[in-house]
Order: sequence, then structure tokens, then C-alpha cells
Amino acid sequence: MSKRKAFRHFWENIIGGAFALLGLLLLALIFLLGRFVDMSMIGLPASAAQPTPESSAVTEDPESLPEPDLSANPVMPVEAEYTETDQKLPTSGVYAIDGASLDLTMNNIDFEMKEKQRLEEERLRRIAEEKRREELRRQEEARRKAEAKRQAEEAARKAAEAKRIEAEKRKAEEQRKIEQAKQEAERKKAEEQRRAEEAKQKAAAEAERKKEAERKKAEEAKRKAEAEAAAKKKAEEEAAKKKAEVEAKAKAKAEAEAKAKAEAERKAKEAREAEAKLASLNVGTPSLDGLQSAVPGYGQGDVDAYSATLLSVVKRYYSVPANIPSNLSAKFVIKINAQGKVTDVKLSKSSGYPLFDSSARNAIMSASPLPLPSNSALRDAAIKDGILFNFTL
Repeated sequence: MSKRKAFRHFWENIIGGAFALLGLLLLALIFLLGRFVDMSMIGLPASAAQPTPESSAVTEDPESLPEPDLSANPVMPVEAEYTETDQKLPTSGVYAIDGASLDLTMNNIDFEMKEKQRLEEERLRRIAEEKRREELRRQEEARRKAEAKRQAEEAARKAAEAKRIEAEKRKAEEQRKIEQAKQEAERKKAEEQRRAEEAKQKAAAEAERKKEAERKKAEEAKRKAEAEAAAKKKAEEEAAKKKAEVEAKAKAKAEAEAKAKAEAERKAKEAREAEAKLASLNVGTPSLDGLQSAVPGYGQGDVDAYSATLLSVVKRYYSVPANIPSNLSAKFVIKINAQGKVTDVKLSKSSGYPLFDSSARNAIMSASPLPLPSNSALRDAAIKDGILFNFTL
């Protein structure tokens, strides 16, 4: 509790005590005043309030007193109401005191005193309650301050702990950096040593390479000289050989030309003979002029039958090109084997339309194997000499 509040409570206690004393004095005054009023109402002078021997006897044994003559001196109760016309009480003489009025007055005084005491106790209770509340407030304030102090100390402790941890982390980080720098320095040193060793090895290898290159260069020069000498010798030999070859080729050329000329004449003769034979086997032209006398064993009917069969088979594989006239014909020399397989097709006479000639030739190749003639003599002649086939649409 603060000094100001203690000072205030001190003065409140002083003032409360003074008011309590003043209340007691007031109650005593009221008590005396009440007695004085009661005496005045029953007609007693103020001096009657003082005890006398007679009055003492009366107050000591009220039952021994004779009953007063109420007709001569009537006693009015305190509660009675008076008006202006009421008869005044005599102001002299000895009268009896109304006990009920006195008890009422005393009860009033006692009630007032008790009420004052109650109020005083209530005031003191309020003061005590205020003190209790103030003490609770003080305790709460002390608790709050203690809690604030505790929290502040806890915050300070945590801050110190955080600062310590941060310092440890910083120290650990610095140590790590030192270790890392040390390791990096060692790594660089090892790297430099490795590079120096590699440079040394490289220099040695380079020296060895140069030495080997010089050796190879010398060997190459020697080889080149030997090669040049050999080449020169070979060139001379080649020149002599070429000269001999040229002379031999010239001689061979002359001989070949003579031989080719003779061969050409022979082939021309054979071609003329073959064409004459093929003309006799032309299945596209069913003419037997000179055929029976040249190749006995089959007649025109055999040629016509085979010609129709062969033409029918080839047309199955023929694809008519666009924009081709319908009255074209081309002659082919067809070579077949004993199984009827086409081994060669040569154009003997063109139709004048290369596209038609090519389509006809493809049809002949696609129709392979071709059917063989049923006549054995015609079949043998076709396999041996070929067929002069006239393809028409």
C-alpha cells in the first residue's frame, strides 16, 4: 500500500473515532433531554429530578405508596395528544413518573445507540472491506509485478540463451569456415602438386614425343629417300613396261580389230540365218511359206493353234496405256526354256509407240511361264531357236 493511501486511512480512522465519540455524547445528551422532557410533561420541576428522602422512599418501594388521587392530580400518558384547549398540568407538587414513557424513551435511546453502533460497525466493516480489497489489489498488483518481473527475467533468460546459442552457432560457423578454409588450402596445395606432377610428366612426355618425332622424321626422310629411289626405279621400269604394253596393245588392237571384223561378219551371217529361221516360226503370221520344207514335223494348223493360245495368255497380263491407237502391233523374239519360262524378250519390230512396245514386253514377261506347243517338233524348234511373236490388239 502506498504512503498516500496509508495517510488517508489514518485520517479516516481518526475522523471515524471522533464521529463515534460525538455520537455517544449526542446519545447521552438525548438521554438527559428525554428525562427532562418527561419530567416537564408530568409536572415535575427540574429539581424533582434530584432524589429526596421522600422520593427515594417512593422510588425504592413503589408498591408501598398509596394510589394517587387521579381526580385531583390526573397523570396523562406520554402518547396522549394535546390541543390548545387541553388543561395545563400544575407545575408544583409530587407526582408519579410514567414507567411506560420512560421505557419508551430508553428504548428509543437504546435503538438509536444500537443504530449508531450498527452504522459505525457498517462503516468499520466497509473500511475493513476496503482495506481487504485494497490488500487484494495490492497483492494482485504485487503478483502482477512479480509475474511481469518473472516474465521479464524469463525473456531476459531466453534472450541470453538465444544470444548464447547464436554465439555458439557463430563460433561453430567460424570454426567450420576455418576448417573449410584449411581443407580448401590443403585441396589447393594437393591440386597444385598434382598439376606440377602432371606438368612434369607432360614435359617428359613432350620431350619423349619430340624425340620420337625426330626419330620418325629421320626414318621418314630415309624412307622417303628410299621411296624416291624406288619410285624412280619403278618409274623407269613402268615407262619401259608401258612402252612395251603400248606396243603390245597396238599389236593386240590390230589383231583384235581383225578378229572383231571377222567375228562381226560371222555374227552377221548367223543373224541372217537365225532371222530366216525365226521368220519360218512366226506365230503372229500364220504363213507356211517355205516352213514345211525348212522345219518338217508340224504344219500351219499347229502354228495357228499355238499362236492363238500364246496371244490369249499374254493379253491377260497386258495393260492398255492411255491414248494408244487400237490397231498397233509389235514383233518380239522370245527365248524360252524347256519349262516354258521366258529367259529373254527382244523387240524385233517396233509399233512406233514406245509405251505400247514396253507394255507388250511387260505382259510377255508377266505371262511367264508360257504354254509350250503340243506338237513336239514345233516345241523343240521354239526352245532351240526362239519364237518370233507378233503382238496385236
